[in-house]
Amino acid sequence: MTTTVGVDSEDSARSRARRDRLLRLRHLLAERFLVSPGRVAMSWALLGGLVVLIVSAALASNPHPYAWEEVMTDRLIDLPGGSTAVLRAVMLAGNRLAVAGLALVFLIADRPRRAAIALLSGWGAWLAAALAKGLLDRPRPGADVLGFSPEEFVSGPGYPSSHAAVAVALAVVVLTAGGLPRSVKVLAVVAAVLTGLARVHLVVHWPLDIVGGMAVGVLVAGLAVVVLDPAPVPSAWPGVGFWPPMPGLDPRPTDPALVLRPALRTATFNIRNGRALDGRHVWPLRRRATAAAITALDADLIGLQEVYAFQRRWLGRQLPDRGWVGAGRTDGIGRGEQCPITWRPSRLILEEWEVRWFSDRPDEPGSRFAGARAPRLATLARFRDRASNQCFGVANAHLDSSRPADRVRSAELLVAWMAEAEVPWLVLGDLNDVPDSRTLDVLESSGLLSVGPDDGRGTIHQFTGRTDGKRLDHVLISDRWSAGPADVVAVPGSPLASDHWPLVVDLRPEPART
Repeated sequence: MTTTVGVDSEDSARSRARRDRLLRLRHLLAERFLVSPGRVAMSWALLGGLVVLIVSAALASNPHPYAWEEVMTDRLIDLPGGSTAVLRAVMLAGNRLAVAGLALVFLIADRPRRAAIALLSGWGAWLAAALAKGLLDRPRPGADVLGFSPEEFVSGPGYPSSHAAVAVALAVVVLTAGGLPRSVKVLAVVAAVLTGLARVHLVVHWPLDIVGGMAVGVLVAGLAVVVLDPAPVPSAWPGVGFWPPMPGLDPRPTDPALVLRPALRTATFNIRNGRALDGRHVWPLRRRATAAAITALDADLIGLQEVYAFQRRWLGRQLPDRGWVGAGRTDGIGRGEQCPITWRPSRLILEEWEVRWFSDRPDEPGSRFAGARAPRLATLARFRDRASNQCFGVANAHLDSSRPADRVRSAELLVAWMAEAEVPWLVLGDLNDVPDSRTLDVLESSGLLSVGPDDGRGTIHQFTGRTDGKRLDHVLISDRWSAGPADVVAVPGSPLASDHWPLVVDLRPEPART
């Protein structure tokens, strides 16, 4: 009997290990290729590029231009004379030197991985186009077909266009890079399109060559982005979190010292949005100070505000031992500021999360109150504490800065949302109101207790390094928590981490009050 039980246990252990490996593999594949809407869009782009390449290559096997190509070429040749100089200048976007230039820009911006993607995409597209030319050997436009001699004569096969391939590959690199203004991305697309038109206008390619080159650029750059970018735009389908946590699996080792620490160290920190023009306090100059400040908090759970996707990705790379959830307020995916929650997986287990908008339609991404200048949202999450095995909810929010009535309505919505789950709650965030305000009254009237520093120090300092400003950042707890002294963590230096100081407090769970 003892032997049988031992064999069964050993078989069960092997079975569990095998199942866990399969779950991890499924989770990895889902996270890499399926979860993010950005990944889904890239998959469709790759499929479209492959179809276009196959069809255009089949058509290009005919060495003679098609009638539609001749018509389009004639139209582009007849463009006004002044357009030639413009198109020649824009056409440099398809030059191999442009690849090095874009990579250098990303290196200067301290984004070496994106620089590597630019190099691999641009030069890879050029090489792929050169190889394809040798396979098809389609002639370029010549005097025998055009009826005149082109001003420029380029020898060698024409399909696919290397310039178009490189320009489109670089456009894909820019489009998929987080943290760039939309205007820059539009400019990259326009440059890629004009490069293709320029090659036809200068009579060195037929239009079909351009189509093939663009397909090559999409395929090469798309594959480079999918394979080399480990941090796609943080995503959540509207109102819903990432891929759900894998049952029974936690690949990160538990730190016994953190689990045994009785207090749950909690903080809220507005890190100032990375697109603000703050002079010597702009994000690239202070981001290392921000990462250092977050590390120095030694907090198990932090609610951050004013976080763009590119800031979150950079901080995630600097703080690899933390988990992150959050979504952009504009679309519920990656666009716009986020209110992410970050935690130590060695102390806390994430069970579920979602985002809701402060509006009359809280489940609609990007919705806002009438007259509000921008959408505002809350990130809601449920965790289990490894130390106490207690489940609790966290709400992290950044309320409207200019409309007091909207802040009050947002607080009322927050109270209603928390009432849907019978768990202890923590409210973290930049509420843009002081402790005695109507906004805080609404939250405290629901049974929450505001935890603040005894010395009355403020959290907003607007890059002055002072502590006598208003306390706009708050931690509120429900009746099943007890709190130690709260502290406004002021760390002067140059550069400063943000225009706010973080607020940190140690919390302990306690039985429900009767």
